[in-house]
Amino acid sequence: MTARPFYRRFLAVIASATLASAALGASGDLFEADFSGGIIYKFDPSGARTVFAMGLSGPEGLAFDANGNLFVSETGTGTIYKYAPNGTRTTFASSLNGPASLVFGGAGILYDAEFFGNVIYKFTSAGARTTFATSLNGPAVLAFDSAGNLFTADFQSGVIYKYSPSGTRSTFATGTGNPHGLAFDANGNLFVGDFEGGTILRFTPAGARSTFATGLSGPHGLAFNQSGDLFEADYNSGNIYRFTPGGGRTTFASGLSNPANLLFQPPAPPPGRNNLLNLSTRTFVGTDTGVLIGGFILQGPDPSTIVLRAIGPSLTAAGVSGALQDPFLELRDSAGVIQSNDNWQSGPDAASIASVGLAPTDPHEAALRATLASGAYTVIVRGVGDGIGIGLVELYDLQQGNNRAANISTRGNVMSGDGVMIAGCIIGGNQRKDLIVRALGPSLRDRGVANAVGNPNLRLVNSQGLVAATDDDWSQGPDAAMIIGVGLAPESALEAAMVVSLAPGAYTAIEGAAPQDSGIGLVEIYDITPASGFAQ
Repeated sequence: MTARPFYRRFLAVIASATLASAALGASGDLFEADFSGGIIYKFDPSGARTVFAMGLSGPEGLAFDANGNLFVSETGTGTIYKYAPNGTRTTFASSLNGPASLVFGGAGILYDAEFFGNVIYKFTSAGARTTFATSLNGPAVLAFDSAGNLFTADFQSGVIYKYSPSGTRSTFATGTGNPHGLAFDANGNLFVGDFEGGTILRFTPAGARSTFATGLSGPHGLAFNQSGDLFEADYNSGNIYRFTPGGGRTTFASGLSNPANLLFQPPAPPPGRNNLLNLSTRTFVGTDTGVLIGGFILQGPDPSTIVLRAIGPSLTAAGVSGALQDPFLELRDSAGVIQSNDNWQSGPDAASIASVGLAPTDPHEAALRATLASGAYTVIVRGVGDGIGIGLVELYDLQQGNNRAANISTRGNVMSGDGVMIAGCIIGGNQRKDLIVRALGPSLRDRGVANAVGNPNLRLVNSQGLVAATDDDWSQGPDAAMIIGVGLAPESALEAAMVVSLAPGAYTAIEGAAPQDSGIGLVEIYDITPASGFAQ
């Protein structure tokens, strides 16, 4: 097959002078890249059209980052521009070879499909570029599914490829003509626009294929709105069509000059809506240096109200043998102890803790409620009278305002069986969150912890008990460059770390040790979602 006709026509076009752009729109506004017109149009839900940006040279790829910036790829000059919410434009990347599609993945990484270069690049938020995939034949468009798998439509070969989060490639579908548009609906079905065939195909998550629409003229860009309607950029006719879930078609806009791609402006989540709602760690609580030491960082302009709990006796009912029978809880800042509690019912916060449904089930367990400003805090759990056993420390963010818990770390004993260290988090809201999870051991020895675990390993498990990711030696993993890029590289090559992009839900990070190894370990969860303060 040859290159797409519109690219052949466009190669002689010279970039126009840059003109001013308007401010970005509101949630639900539709942005359209008008390829031959060199314009980005903005449509409100009623179909009213305004010009967002002019003077572009073959605009095609469109992507919003988590901070509301719009990224636009200019195919004619091989440039990616970044438009701030106020419309100010800067150059994000240049010297590319046909950037046809843009999409954001985990940790704020921007993926770019190079149609002429036959590769997929990925860019950090600072613009550092690496190659994600090669050996393609006209990659035209990219889309992520809800599990973090990246799909690309290989235009010249008619193949839809699927890349796992680690970069492993498999073939999802073949015989799709000249696939261009890709979009997932809320049920995980993949819709594919066949440019030359004039059809839209639908694939179930298992790969079963059916025809959704026919009689189109160059289906090029696809996008779903929040109501589940599919919008299609019909390149040759200059129309944007709107399809109901049942397949009914209406014309949303007409008179365009080769509409290439579509993108809806996502809703801005309410402050704190996508916070880490709950952070917890379970491990063996010893004495002296073996007590459980937790740390967390709060960020944002407003105070956060939290509840801390130290659980022990009630773990026995959950099937954990050797539970800590009488935990004692301390909350500290850099100046010393802020609050402490032994038996939660005897504390001043008992009624308010019970009122939010967080009362421990055993009177010997500890809990406290605190309203805290931004900063770093430490939680210590020890046994009353130097008691030992498996304990659980939990942090619940009640405020959910403009502050958020951006990092949790816990130091404790890493042993076999029930003695592994288990860190859990719950992600609220309706958007994915990017985290770095680390399991440390050897580097603790340089900080005076003589009995640190020598070779920790790390597993991340979802609420169904399925292992989502694993790591042993971080520098040999696929996330090493990204971990270095955000300044969170462990000091020892034997330590574990990984980058994950997670949908809302409950997750558990388990720090274990190599056979015949045990000792003090440190498990950490960092929120590196853009604007968290850790993303660089």
